Amino acid sequence: YFPGSILTPGFQSELEDRPAVTDRIESTCSDASTPEAAAKALLAGVKAGTREFSNELLPHLTVDEPTGCLHIDILIAVVVAIFKVGWDFYLDIAARSYLPPRETPLNKPKSA
Repeated sequence: YFPGSILTPGFQSELEDRPAVTDRIESTCSDASTPEAAAKALLAGVKAGTREFSNELLPHLTVDEPTGCLHIDILIAVVVAIFKVGWDFYLDIAARSYLPPRETPLNKPKSA
């Protein structure tokens, strides 16, 4: 079971302390579930005998067999792989925008 964000007291505490870049990334990819909704997704997956599952769409699509149908799973894998390239690029840009500029020999201030 790959749960997404769950609205718990611990999650509320994390929201107060997490870096702005994490807040930005999390707000673009998922909504937080109630504990009850997450539990229902867990029980549904167990009852169905699913090997890997999630209560959110994106993580659910990245498991080994999202539908159990080979042809559809191959198509999903191709689409997810293409999406992942763009997503990784976005995450890299988002993370870099919160980092201070690095000092290199080319932009290092000259000593007096």
